[in-house]
Amino acid sequence: MKRSLWIVFGTLLVVGISTGAVLQWRKVRGLETEIGALKDKQSDLEWELYITSTDADTDFVTPNVGVIQFLRHGYSIEFETVNYTQDGLYLSGHFGNPTNLTLSNLTLVLSARPYFTDELRKKWEKAQTPYFWPWPGDWDIGSGQTSVIPTIMPKTSFPFYVTIPNVKQTKESFHIAVTFSGERYNY
Repeated sequence: MKRSLWIVFGTLLVVGISTGAVLQWRKVRGLETEIGALKDKQSDLEWELYITSTDADTDFVTPNVGVIQFLRHGYSIEFETVNYTQDGLYLSGHFGNPTNLTLSNLTLVLSARPYFTDELRKKWEKAQTPYFWPWPGDWDIGSGQTSVIPTIMPKTSFPFYVTIPNVKQTKESFHIAVTFSGERYNY
């Protein structure tokens, strides 16, 4: 009788341990699923943060003729010509200075950049640096700069032209990042 009691006790112990192990395994699998979902959400938030910080720190315009597009601090660009040539995208127009400052020695750098797409996100994830800045120049479709604009008086505009190499007319749209180089401000 003692032996059959030990067998019953042993069987119950094995069943109990097995049941506990299965329940723990299910809990662990559930936690792994939750952790995976949290990692996906974290990655989404990091991507959104990158987009937001890039948008906040960069002036973007689109290659539209006859539209005055404003940059930070009130500066403006109006394209008069937008032509796709063998050399790239030719742009000409006027750069406006609404401030009370005189700008001198200004070079406009215009970089054609893709919009933030899933393809660009894959490049960003492959770079394995979630919060890097600045924008990597090798992600640009093309970049060009104007000749030096010697002086732009307050409340005036100045003509410019530039060709951005490697930009072809395709169905994929892009925007143009505008940065200044070499500028001096005078009262």
